[in-house]
Amino acid sequence: LEHNGDLFFLGDAGKLYRRSGIWAVEGTDGESNPGLGLGKLYDTGDTATYIYFASGANVGRYEPSGDVYDDDWLTAVKGDSIDSDTKYHPMKLWGDTLYIGAGRYIASMTEGATWTKRALTLPASVRVKSLAVIGNLLAIGTTEVPNSYNWIPRESPVFFWDGVSASFNNMITVNESYLDALYSDENVLYAFAHTRGGVIYVYTGARFEILRHMPNPGQDLQVFYAGGIDRHRDGIMFAMTHNDTDGEIKSGIWSLGRKRTA
Repeated sequence: LEHNGDLFFLGDAGKLYRRSGIWAVEGTDGESNPGLGLGKLYDTGDTATYIYFASGANVGRYEPSGDVYDDDWLTAVKGDSIDSDTKYHPMKLWGDTLYIGAGRYIASMTEGATWTKRALTLPASVRVKSLAVIGNLLAIGTTEVPNSYNWIPRESPVFFWDGVSASFNNMITVNESYLDALYSDENVLYAFAHTRGGVIYVYTGARFEILRHMPNPGQDLQVFYAGGIDRHRDGIMFAMTHNDTDGEIKSGIWSLGRKRTA
């Protein structure tokens, strides 16, 4: 996450890192299940931009210019909590609002510091894993929640929402059990998914079509990271872990050539 030339990273142990010439740890989240989401939003009342970070059921924030860190800001200041999730609280800034995935819900925070815990409710069978903006819609990547037999269907719904309506505007499925991430670039929406091998899809406006299969001769488990995808020069860089059948985990950075719309 970039702000005023500095880079911010959130570690899975809850440490908030800042690179401003040198690396520094600005704070460590003491809440349960830290390190689940990172975003930024300007506050018109405070005339300051804050870095927001999520734990399992709370949202903290950091004020870079004043070096003020608060890991239970949502509870202490707003007297509220976010719907709990132990792994995913993706964040996406769209216009003047920061959207946060929370289980089957989308929470929102405006520049005027108006907090809405459940701005959008999705079906109970899904869990929000990633967010992206495509055109005038928020794309919400989800994975089906396992049933009582621990079975997950081979389809992951992607919901499209205008940010205003009481319900989502459209839903299209990706034919994979696990949708890891959505990413948009120049009004092109990509979906990164895995079942046994890694597959990258592109959204045509009507459906998701396979764009690339990741090299995977052994058909081993390959997992993409939603927070590890970004544009660099003329490509899209993404992080992926490859878990060999012998149990050896290999991580790497890959590049994807960008598609362009006319």
